Amino acid sequence: MTELDAIPDHDGPFRPAPARPGRPRLFPAACPGSYGGTVDGDRAQLLLVDLGGVLFSFDHEHRLDVLGQCLRLPPRRVDELLWQSGFSASCDAGRYRDAAAVRAQVRRITGYAGPDEDLDTAWCSAFRPDPDVTRLLARNPGQPPGRVH
Repeated sequence: MTELDAIPDHDGPFRPAPARPGRPRLFPAACPGSYGGTVDGDRAQLLLVDLGGVLFSFDHEHRLDVLGQCLRLPPRRVDELLWQSGFSASCDAGRYRDAAAVRAQVRRITGYAGPDEDLDTAWCSAFRPDPDVTRLLARNPGQPPGRVH
């Protein structure tokens, strides 16, 4: 039994979609405005957009190039030290408590001695705003400006 299965059915207009094998039941009440419901004239109050692969494109090769310049190492060596070694996977798994701990490991692994800001910029250079998505999101004049969290 999942958490979703523990939510009792209700008699309102938003009935949960039936469960399918391997998929949880969907509860439209958690998404007003979907499945025929309306909220505030059918205008969304909040839109959640996935960052990696939706709002931002992910370009690992570009990141290797930028990190290579920052670390003064060939991109292939950066890939060996920080990705093929399993370091990046450890970061994704939450092994390091914060950005400072990640930076300390990068410094230890690569010998980098430059400023944190340069390292952070290089590390994040893989993410580039997708112009088509940002254009689409900007097409709602009169709406409050969007925020990225």
